[in-house]
Amino acid sequence: MQTSPTASGPALTAYRRVWRWTAATTAVLSGILTLLTLGLVRSVVVVTITACFGAMYGLALGQLLRGLRRPVVTTAGVFAGATVVLVGCAAAGRGSGVAVLAALAVTSPPLVARLGARIAPDARPLPAPVPSATSLAGVDLLLSAWDVSELKQAWFESETVLRSAGTVEARARIVSMRQAYLDELERRAPETFSGWLSTQSLDS
Repeated sequence: MQTSPTASGPALTAYRRVWRWTAATTAVLSGILTLLTLGLVRSVVVVTITACFGAMYGLALGQLLRGLRRPVVTTAGVFAGATVVLVGCAAAGRGSGVAVLAALAVTSPPLVARLGARIAPDARPLPAPVPSATSLAGVDLLLSAWDVSELKQAWFESETVLRSAGTVEARARIVSMRQAYLDELERRAPETFSGWLSTQSLDS
């Protein structure tokens, strides 16, 4: 399947790396501020409790949404870390810390990718080109080697194959081949071709 040329792939990959570094830096700073604000013992207790709650929520969400690309354990870890950062920002930075965390959530790569897909419809996959039997190398040479009776027999038999074709590509290929048979028959006997084809249409 072909895709339209777009730079969204490499750009989104670079953006994802920058976002991860920013989120990691924010997590480290929030941990340091939490430690300085609450003290060592209370920080350990708060981090442990919030991480457990976040992990349980992530596990529950991962079990419900098994269609996600992330494994359940990874989802639990992400929510555990996010919960710890949220509590740390709230304890250390008050409103500004929560605002930073909200900004990270809004600018997360999944949301940006989804928004980009809606804004840029040209990034969607392009339909595959319809195959043409007459464009295959050697087809004209092969048909020219057959006599008229062989061409007619091949055209008759291809109708049964066309009815049993299961995909659009297969049907298009068979239709193109049937047209190639008719073109060769018309080239051989242009005077009688129209009359013969009309009788075949009436019989079908």
